[in-house]
Amino acid sequence: MKKLLIILLAFVTLSATAQPGSEWRKARNIKWGKTALNIGASLLSVGLELSGDALYDMGKESGNVSQMQWGHTLQATGYVVPLISISFLVKDSPNKWIKDAAVIVGTYGLMRFATADMDYNVVSGRPLLDVGTVTKYDQFMSTMPPDGRLAYKAFSFTLGFVLNINYW
Repeated sequence: MKKLLIILLAFVTLSATAQPGSEWRKARNIKWGKTALNIGASLLSVGLELSGDALYDMGKESGNVSQMQWGHTLQATGYVVPLISISFLVKDSPNKWIKDAAVIVGTYGLMRFATADMDYNVVSGRPLLDVGTVTKYDQFMSTMPPDGRLAYKAFSFTLGFVLNINYW
């Protein structure tokens, strides 16, 4: 399974950039600003939300109200970042805003899946690949070996980049 994922990841990555003809010319004219803004806003939003969540949980366990307030502040900031970035991403193309919104939401979802557990674990001081036990997602991910979890997260992260590079 791991070898299959690596082969699939290599194939998707190489085929996205090595298309001959008009596709190659199109790939050279990528709007890197929009690509960087969407990926950066997604990563920043997820990082702020999960850092705030970890700070809030740690403050709740220790009874530190200041830490809980900082957690709420970071979470709120994480929710605002995508709303601000949407205005810059959709401004040039009002007629295709549904496709733009789908790419923005898709990138956010892929980046959240790829980095959420690691962001939370770094802030809360847990091992990097630790998975919780509370939700169904946690229970499902804990059945997988750590290498398998990491492979799925790496694939999701790469797919988020490829989605943006091929769209914008």
